[in-house]
Amino acid sequence: MKSVLVTGGNRTGTSWVGEMLCLSNELFFVWEPFNCMFPAMFSKHPLKRHYRKLLPEEDSAMKSYVKKKTLSEILNHSEGGKSAGDKIRKLGVVLAKTAGYISGTRAPLYKDPTALMSAEWFEQQFQSRVVLTVRHPGAYVHSIRRLNWPMHVEEFANQPWLMETLPEAIQNEIRERIAQRERPKGFVLEDAALCWKVFHQVIHQYRENHPEWLVVKHEDLSVNYISGFRDLYNSLGLSWTPEVETKVSYFCNPNNKIVQGDVYHEFKQDSASLARLWKNNLTKAEKATIRRITEPVSSLFYSDDSWD
Repeated sequence: MKSVLVTGGNRTGTSWVGEMLCLSNELFFVWEPFNCMFPAMFSKHPLKRHYRKLLPEEDSAMKSYVKKKTLSEILNHSEGGKSAGDKIRKLGVVLAKTAGYISGTRAPLYKDPTALMSAEWFEQQFQSRVVLTVRHPGAYVHSIRRLNWPMHVEEFANQPWLMETLPEAIQNEIRERIAQRERPKGFVLEDAALCWKVFHQVIHQYRENHPEWLVVKHEDLSVNYISGFRDLYNSLGLSWTPEVETKVSYFCNPNNKIVQGDVYHEFKQDSASLARLWKNNLTKAEKATIRRITEPVSSLFYSDDSWD
């Protein structure tokens, strides 16, 4: 069983897709090994920035760290639960995952948008299957606004070797944006839209260079969640069973409510309605600004009709 990397821009559904792919218990979830804000247990993170495109001299330290993070995530499931029964059950989960990992019958699923720029490295080092998540720029910016997250294009500009891989026009947009304003402390529409553009330009380049990688749209999976996840399971060689189908439906069906506010992750939602939410909540002017900034990259993924 090969490991899987689910990556893309942040707020493009990497957590949701990752959780759904783990429902057959052939994969176990490992949360964001490239996220320098949340190091593994008893470890110091080797990176100091998000969205790092690794340099050759960082290979060894990062490969070692990913292995530590994998072990940390396995052991982390032993925490929580106050009763003796809870502790025994969680210990059983840890032992089962450990045995499966050692025997090769269970593999880690690395969910990590912060690893997007190093997805090729990840595949080479861990022979991982790669799943890239894509989300409409309007939905993406709307999601960032809901959480009032600042998006820092400085993360790209501070990596000249990453900037060199981007089209010159996008490089100039990043530099101009930094010169126009102070580093944001909260949501700024223009910054979020430009980050979308960078993320999806990288995904487009991956799509051209790695046709074997799987690219999934958040909207397609949200509306056609049964057929969409079934196809994804089959492409990854995972077992799509009636039990898995029931679980996917439980998390995604129209009877679920849409969770709003500052909740980062809620997997039990009306996924189809969630995918359309931005269309009613963004103004025409906001949509026009987002489209102006994200073109021509957005047209590589979404048609004119998708903005209506």
